Amino acid sequence: MDVALLKQGGIYSVTGESGETYTVDLIDETCTCPDYQDRDPEGGCKHVRRVAIEVEEETVPRPDGKLPSSALTTSIQEDDDNDVREDADYQQAEAAIIDAIQDREEEIARLQSEIEALEFVTDTLEAIRKLDEDFSLDAIRDQR
Repeated sequence: MDVALLKQGGIYSVTGESGETYTVDLIDETCTCPDYQDRDPEGGCKHVRRVAIEVEEETVPRPDGKLPSSALTTSIQEDDDNDVREDADYQQAEAAIIDAIQDREEEIARLQSEIEALEFVTDTLEAIRKLDEDFSLDAIRDQR
């Protein structure tokens, strides 16, 4: 489950395993999920319990909005790790783009060569037609 503080005062967003997102009020121990709405389980539903655990383990901000002390040092380290991963991802993406551009340029050169060859054939056929009005490709094919 993903837990995030929506606003100060203990209002959290919880996305469950089903993909549904519910609003949990940790102070009042309420939830918008059907289980809480229909049954009002003792100790709260699994979403209320999950938020309480996440706050206790300092993996989400406290109800007053303050970040847990562990999040500050972890966040700095994660930022450094992300920068390294982003640099590597950027370099890999850049290399893939350069390769794709080179492949495309080679394909363009090959196609340009084919176009020039076809233009030559077309020009030659047009010149032959001008010399001999009775010329046809069918006659050449029949001779084979």
